[in-house]
Amino acid sequence: MKTVAMRGQVVLSLAAAVAGVAMAGTLPDPIKNVSGSSEDSARSVMTQHGYTQRSEKTSWGRKLTYWWSDKAHQCVLLTSLAGRVLTVDAKGESDCRYAPVSGTTGALIDPQELVGLPRSAVEARLARAGFKPFSSYTKVDVNDSRGDVTDIWWVNDRQCLAGNVANDRYEMLQSMPLNQCRK
Repeated sequence: MKTVAMRGQVVLSLAAAVAGVAMAGTLPDPIKNVSGSSEDSARSVMTQHGYTQRSEKTSWGRKLTYWWSDKAHQCVLLTSLAGRVLTVDAKGESDCRYAPVSGTTGALIDPQELVGLPRSAVEARLARAGFKPFSSYTKVDVNDSRGDVTDIWWVNDRQCLAGNVANDRYEMLQSMPLNQCRK
């Protein structure tokens, strides 16, 4: 019985390894090619290709930065040391979950958690996470039953968010490439 169970584990491990190799092969060439480049250059390439930074941590002197693309539905891990990207790896979707929001500046947040909440609550939470309004304008449409709709852009040092407020509630909020908030 143990032999059958071990064979099953070996087959599953092998299948997972093959899937990981196949997933890594699907990275666009510009993303694969950031290996060896500076962190700033890699950040630029990632945002230009629609990836948003989801989290970052340091382990044994290496910086691990997770990037997510809504369009490609893909998670990428960049591992850096001394300001240079060492490796680029495709990861599973669960690796790109947002880090929990804390009271510290520069926190990343999951914008979907804030959709539907009152404007004041969302903006207070964004301010606690270090976000500042980037720009805002109101669209007035007499045929719009939602009332005045305000488009608002928020930015901190690691994330750009775009949202719509109607009837004093966020009806939409989503991550955008960071360069959209740095014009």
